[in-house]
Amino acid sequence: MKTRNEIRDHRPAFLSRSVRRGRPGVLPGALALAAAAVLMGVPATAAPASAADLCPTDTLCLYVGGIGTPEPLQIRQCQSRTFDPPFRTRKVENNTGVIARISTAGGETVTVQPGAAVNFAPDLRVVSAGTSC
Repeated sequence: MKTRNEIRDHRPAFLSRSVRRGRPGVLPGALALAAAAVLMGVPATAAPASAADLCPTDTLCLYVGGIGTPEPLQIRQCQSRTFDPPFRTRKVENNTGVIARISTAGGETVTVQPGAAVNFAPDLRVVSAGTSC
């Protein structure tokens, strides 16, 4: 039969003291902690805002092109804005209750119906944009 010292020599150092005292040891506690962390899951990160969330009600939004969803240029209902030099926009979203009018650098006028969004390719060069009441 093996002596107590011989048994202790074959055990990892972090288990030997707890085994002598009759305690379960570090390993089961570590496994329980790891299982709890897995069951709780990783905290959720904030999701990026969708394009629909970036244009509030009663607002005309001009979106620029680029990576991700950049903040749009917002123009409140019943207001207009002129741009010098022209503002490059890839998308216009009319979240107002009236028709929006967009004037381009080429002299054209684009109308966007209430609640509609229009995508442009290539980017539209906007000289003025707004809604009338």
